[in-house]
Amino acid sequence: MVKLIRVPGQKGYNLDIGDIIRVSVVKADPKSSIKKGSLHLALVCSLKSNFGRDNGSLIKFSKNVVIVLGEKNAMVGTRVLVPIAYEIRAKFPDIASKAKEVY
Repeated sequence: MVKLIRVPGQKGYNLDIGDIIRVSVVKADPKSSIKKGSLHLALVCSLKSNFGRDNGSLIKFSKNVVIVLGEKNAMVGTRVLVPIAYEIRAKFPDIASKAKEVY
């Protein structure tokens, strides 16, 4: 679990799918390389609020999901177990290829 610290380059917290944000780790697995209280960059993959697509349709997910990024915007983990938005595929094809489902 992570907590939003700030959105780099913005004054407010208007998030869209595909944004990179700064997060603080609130809860982590003890065996994980990510420790509680550490700061990381994360990629917003799905949002509970309505997200408008270019074709005019609206999409909404059941929960907010971010993927923690490491050096050179590479994924820290090895798998993505939740569905992610189609818009991620254009910016981050390597992350979209590891996802089970892309909507």
